[in-house]
Amino acid sequence: MVPDDVISFSVIDLVFIWLGLGTFLLDLGTDAWVAFSFYWAGDYFWGSAVLVLVFLCSAVVQLFSWFWFAGDRQQLESFSNSGRLPKLKVTPGDRVLGLLHWLQLGFLVRYITALELGFRVYKEKETMGLQYAIYLACDISMLRLFESIFESAPQLTLMLYIIMQKNQVEIHQCKCTTSWVI
Repeated sequence: MVPDDVISFSVIDLVFIWLGLGTFLLDLGTDAWVAFSFYWAGDYFWGSAVLVLVFLCSAVVQLFSWFWFAGDRQQLESFSNSGRLPKLKVTPGDRVLGLLHWLQLGFLVRYITALELGFRVYKEKETMGLQYAIYLACDISMLRLFESIFESAPQLTLMLYIIMQKNQVEIHQCKCTTSWVI
């Protein structure tokens, strides 16, 4: 029996981070595909509505991510300098991190950092970074929850409105609605 206070980072944790990254990229791909399909069909208004909704919702999630990174920066540096946290290979500076968040890529930085630290903690059985690896995985989960609330629910509502407005269902609407449910 394992004591309650023993926490570890397992292969399952790494697999779930990879799956989360895959679903995040799949979500981006389906968003782009739906907008492109509307533009291709000549429905510029609906294509633009989908893109505006995606970018606004993504901006909100990126803001949360940026504020969390900025708030954690001092604490992480003090942990890292004291030797309680290993140095990460992927640690962009404040300006680069701000630019990446502005370009809507801050989420990917979180995934890469979590994968790097999680793999190191798992492979080397490193206890210094274990709490931070778990913290990063929780941050990613919380940001994905925000994304599903801020992006997927309004997109699904918009898609259902478009289907009812047009009184017809097109293939990209069905696939896109199904991917938002996932």
